[in-house]
Amino acid sequence: MQRITNIITAVGVTLLLLGFAGCGKKEVLSSVSGKVTYNGKPFGAGSINFYDPNTMKSGVAYMEESGSYQFVSPVPVGDYQVYIGGNRPLDPGEADTRTMPKYPEKYKSPNTSGWTFTIIDGVNVKDFDMQD
Repeated sequence: MQRITNIITAVGVTLLLLGFAGCGKKEVLSSVSGKVTYNGKPFGAGSINFYDPNTMKSGVAYMEESGSYQFVSPVPVGDYQVYIGGNRPLDPGEADTRTMPKYPEKYKSPNTSGWTFTIIDGVNVKDFDMQD
């Protein structure tokens, strides 16, 4: 009888611990899109990068010729530093005929771009304009 009581207690404690493990805060993810311009004109090259220095999380989206961007996967809500990066990786065997237009050096780093954005729950649209 003691053995059955011990088994029931062990199963009960295990289920209780599993229940607590599942009660963690779920990460909220949101969509992000927008447009990047340089002196008001579409900047259709490279990537736009979002970096959260507190959580070390980051995301990257590649720009279309029109300067528009949209993250393929949802991004965690939070406060981000934003900067411009290089072109998308090439597919295997693809020749690289792209050129990266010149733009101010300060936009190449999250620490110097001066751009920040808070991603909230839901749909987020944010445009960025680089200036000389």
